[in-house]
Amino acid sequence: MHSDLTEQRLRNRDLTVTYAGALCVIAAAAVTHATPAALVRAVAASLALLTAGAALTIATGQFGGGDTKLVAVIGLALGPDTWTTPGIAVLYAFVLAAGTVAVRAGAAKARRTPRPATIPMGPFLLAGALTAALTARPA
Repeated sequence: MHSDLTEQRLRNRDLTVTYAGALCVIAAAAVTHATPAALVRAVAASLALLTAGAALTIATGQFGGGDTKLVAVIGLALGPDTWTTPGIAVLYAFVLAAGTVAVRAGAAKARRTPRPATIPMGPFLLAGALTAALTARPA
């Protein structure tokens, strides 16, 4: 079993299937409810987060390719209702990750062991998306 927690790797196949499935559901809903703006908003949010993730990957090297693709899925899934929810989801993810890094650094200092160099972002991105989805106020 592959896991971002154990391998720090998100599989392309899983992300591609998730993206395609979400796109089909959102497109069907847009056609059924005659709301093409929701589909446009979802795709635009996905592309915006994909671009931001790619820039972060290139600029820092601390954000992986799987994380970049996952934020695109999050943008697509959370984008139909509002423009802000996908961005808030990523913000929540970084706040959760920063808290975890602080706790891990404190624990490493107390034990006098080296700090972990990297953390998997996938779980934090999913937690941020879930938090944003549960707290979002549709427009």
